[in-house]
Amino acid sequence: MEKITDLLKSGDLRTDGNADQVAELVLKDTKRLTELLPCLDHPDSVIRAHAAHAIEVIARVNPDLMVGETRRLILRAESDAYPIVRWHMAMAMGHMAGQLKDAVPATEALLGRLKDTSPLVRSWSVYSLVAMGRNHPEQAARIITALRNHGKDHSPAVRSRITRAVTLLQFADMPLPGSWIKNK
Repeated sequence: MEKITDLLKSGDLRTDGNADQVAELVLKDTKRLTELLPCLDHPDSVIRAHAAHAIEVIARVNPDLMVGETRRLILRAESDAYPIVRWHMAMAMGHMAGQLKDAVPATEALLGRLKDTSPLVRSWSVYSLVAMGRNHPEQAARIITALRNHGKDHSPAVRSRITRAVTLLQFADMPLPGSWIKNK
């Protein structure tokens, strides 16, 4: 049996490496999640980035597996030096939105990511805030206010996503744009 850290070493920060393969291994044998999670704290940025990608895939396919790890994901979303790790954590929290009993910590973390230096982190945080607001309507008004406050983002793509997100939160029956949804 291959070690997950060895699989995650493959490639560099511009590639996904073996992240999908690692996610598949963990989804087939959930006990291996205990081997994957510490990789988020690994000193090697490639291992952290690929681990974050694998965790985002796992959260997308089986969000229940990750719910107990919300705090760990929040910490990485707020503190990792590499945007790729932060945006995968933001995405994972959005995938988990329907399973979270207490959405406040994840919502707070995502709202903080609206100020991230990376437009990709900001953009995926907006997606996840829509998921939080739709799954936890008590959070929606606060999220809408925060999104409007960031409506003049210097990135045209983020500004566009924010405008769309406010509409999606106001009209919960509107489907999410296809580009916002990754296939399982």
